[in-house]
Order: sequence, then C-alpha cells, then structure tokens
Amino acid sequence: MTMKTLAILGAALLLAGAAARPSVQTITAPDGMQRSYLLTVPARLRGQRAPVLFVLHGGGGSARQIRKSWPLDALARSRGFVVVYPDGINHHWNDGRSGGQTRLFRGQAPDDAGFLRALAGRLVRDGVADPQRLFMAGVSNGGMMTQRMACEASGVFTGFASLIANLPASLAGCQPARRRSLLMINGDADPLMPWDGGGVGFRGRRGQVLSAPATFAHWRAAAGCSGPVQAQAMPDRDPADGAWPERLNATRCPPGVRVAMIRIHGGGHAVPGRPYRRKRLRRLLGHTSMDFDARDVIVRHLGL
Repeated sequence: MTMKTLAILGAALLLAGAAARPSVQTITAPDGMQRSYLLTVPARLRGQRAPVLFVLHGGGGSARQIRKSWPLDALARSRGFVVVYPDGINHHWNDGRSGGQTRLFRGQAPDDAGFLRALAGRLVRDGVADPQRLFMAGVSNGGMMTQRMACEASGVFTGFASLIANLPASLAGCQPARRRSLLMINGDADPLMPWDGGGVGFRGRRGQVLSAPATFAHWRAAAGCSGPVQAQAMPDRDPADGAWPERLNATRCPPGVRVAMIRIHGGGHAVPGRPYRRKRLRRLLGHTSMDFDARDVIVRHLGL
C-alpha cells in the first residue's frame, strides 16, 4: 500500500469518526430562545436524507446526560438512522401538564413544541432528515413531551415512543391530525408516574396525568384501532430483577399503524435494560426490568 493510499485511507477514517460523533448545534426557536441539541449522523448516511429519531431526556436531565445513560448511537450506525438529542430549558420540557404546585421554569415557560417542530424543519431543509420518517422517543418528562407532540405535531412526526410516562390530564381531549404508531412502556409500581393516574412525583405535586391504561386507550382511539387488546407474553429472562414484562397490542388498526403498551409488572420508574447504578436510586425508584432492552424494542416498533 502506497503512502498516498494510506493518507487517503487515514483521512477517510478520520472523517467517518467525526461524522459518527455527535456535534453540538443551536437553533433559534419560534419564541426567540436559543436552543441546543446534539446531532449524530452515522458516516454512511452523510450527504443523504435518512430517518431521524429525536430522543428527549427526562426531568432534570440533558442531551449529554441521556446520550450517556441511554445511548442510541450504536443502534443508529447499525440500523441506518440519525439521532438528535435536544436540550430542554432548565433541564425540563413544557409537556402540557397542569395542576402542579412545583415551578419547573424560571420566567415564561418555553415553546418546546415550536422548538421541536422547528428543529425537524431544519433537519429536513439541511438534507439530513427524510420528512416522511421523523420519529420521537422520550423518557419520563420527555415521554410526556413526546405524547404532547403526538397530540400536536402528528403532521411532522411519523411515530412515537413514550417511556415511564402517562398523558397529561390537560391533554386528554387532544385529537391528532393524523393516525400514527405509538409505543408505551410503563411500570405498574412506579413511585413517580402513577399507574392509576393522579399527581406526578413522590408527593403528587408535579401536575396531573391520566392512568397508564387510560393513556393507552386514548392512543388506541386516536390511531383508529377498533379491536380488542391482545396480551402477548414476553420472556422473563431475568427472574431476579423483581419485574416481568407483558406486551399489550391494539388490534384492527389502520394499515401501517401500530399501537402497543409494554406493562412492566412490578416495574418502577426505570427504563428496561438500563439499571440505576446507585443503590439509593434503585431503592427510591423501584425495580428495573432486565428482560429486554427498551432501545431495541422501540426501533423495531417504529420500523427504524
């Protein structure tokens, strides 16, 4: 191999590595706020439109935090999609909850729905995103924001996944413009996100949500799924984790639309497959199902 060939190969490898690493970018949202996000474009997707998955962090988190604790970059490289990790203001999302006694934002609450729509538009204009394949997944506060976007931006995003989150009660009457696929993953022993609905948080002071079953029923109806729910057993691969999963599938849905909920029996406020490292958090937030990796299930459900 000649020196010239080695130089070309080295440059190509450096370029591929740079393309695979996330870049920090900013955009001015419709409310005038400067917003930041991390963007990961796998090397083989550079210069072409590709499916994009938005990943929304939970309350108190950030783009960097969720990329570290729940990374999807490796899956994006292997399956061929782009990942964007947006940052909420004050480490929170304006997910539409009402009735809370805890102030999440200093000053005026941000227009997060406008920010996420604007970011989707930028990725399309820049030739990064396939406008027909924009997806969103969110955890906890990010999961509620994902459900808000399913209510308000079904014309922009084509599929949604919500983890350890119920629909804010104030959005119970929402009617999405388009029928879209959606997956919920919820623990029925979650101490923060009440399975039976009501107040969010340990003291129930962070706004009101519907129950997980009522949320699932809402999204079945919104998607036009008219058949009975079918329960599907999932393997309990780790009996020692204190939880076991059951998949509930909506039936008689329109072509191309899939709505499902995975109920984690005995599961707490935790993402399946990603246990809390600190014992104190495990005690506070409950059991983590280690029977499957939520990332794999989400990308398959959304068709990524």
